[in-house]
Amino acid sequence: MLKVPILKGLAFPGFLFLAFAIPAYAGKATLTWDADNEPDQTVVYFASAASQASKVTLTWDANNDPNLAGYIIYYGTSSGQYTQKINVGKVTTATVTGPQVGSYYFFAVAAYNLTKLESAFSNEVMAKADVPTVYEDAEDGTAARWFVYDNRVPGAKILNVFDAERGSRVIQLSGSAWANGYWLRNANGSPWHNSTQHIVQWSMKFSEYFEIFMDVQTTAGHRYIYYTDYPGSALGSGEYVHHGLGRGAKDGQWHTFTRDLQADLSEAQPGVVILEVNGFLIRGSGMVDEIKLKN
Repeated sequence: MLKVPILKGLAFPGFLFLAFAIPAYAGKATLTWDADNEPDQTVVYFASAASQASKVTLTWDANNDPNLAGYIIYYGTSSGQYTQKINVGKVTTATVTGPQVGSYYFFAVAAYNLTKLESAFSNEVMAKADVPTVYEDAEDGTAARWFVYDNRVPGAKILNVFDAERGSRVIQLSGSAWANGYWLRNANGSPWHNSTQHIVQWSMKFSEYFEIFMDVQTTAGHRYIYYTDYPGSALGSGEYVHHGLGRGAKDGQWHTFTRDLQADLSEAQPGVVILEVNGFLIRGSGMVDEIKLKN
C-alpha cells in the first residue's frame, strides 16, 4: 500500500495531519490529533486525563463509495499488531479513550462495505501518552507562584479571581500596562529546571500590548524566547528571540496558544538546543490561565 508522507507546515499549529488511501474504495483520509496534542516528528504525545488514561481524536475525509458502510479504528501497543478495535460506523471523526500514560500506542483505520469486507489498513501513527506539567491553573485560589519582577510604577497586583466566561479561577495581572512585569516560577522562587518538556501552552485574555517571555537555558547560554501581538517575527541572534502571535491576541477574548520552544529557537538560531525551561514572564495587564509545559 502506498504511504503518503506527513504533511508539514499547515495552518493549525499543534495539529498533525497524515493522509492515506483506502485501497478498497480509493478514498483519502486524514488523522487529526486534537488541539491539545503535540507532534514530535512521527511520535505524537497527547495529554492525559485525570484518571491517568488518555484520549485522541481521529478525523478523516468522507469516502463517497456508495457501498461504504463505515470505518474501524484499530490500535495496540505493538506496531502492526492491533489488539483492540472500535467500529465507529459511518462517521468521519471519533475519539479513542483509554490509552495509559507512559505507554506507546499504534493506530490505523480501515473502511468496510455493506458486506463487511474491510479495506487494507491505513498508514500507521504512533503515540505516547504524556502528562503535562501544569505550573498555573489558579484552582488553588492563590497566586503563590507569582512575583512582580518590575515594579517601576508602584501598585502592580497579582490576583486569583473567578472568571465567569471560563467558569473557573484565573490569574489577573493588574498594573501600569507594559511598565510592570510578572514572573511565574516555583512557589519558593526557584526556577522550574524542566529539562524534558519544551512545548509551552497558555491561555490569556488581553486588551492591550503584552510581552510574554519564556526563560530558557541553552547550549549557547541564557535565552528569552518572547511573544507579542505583532503579526511577524523579528527572531534574533542574541539573548532575545522574538515571535509574533498576531494582532488578534489582544482582542479582549480568551485565546489558547501552544508553542514549540525548541522550534521557535531553532528558527532564529539553528543548532542551539534548549537544556531546560525555567519560568514564564509577562508584561502588561490582563488575565492568564492554564500555563503548562508538555512534550
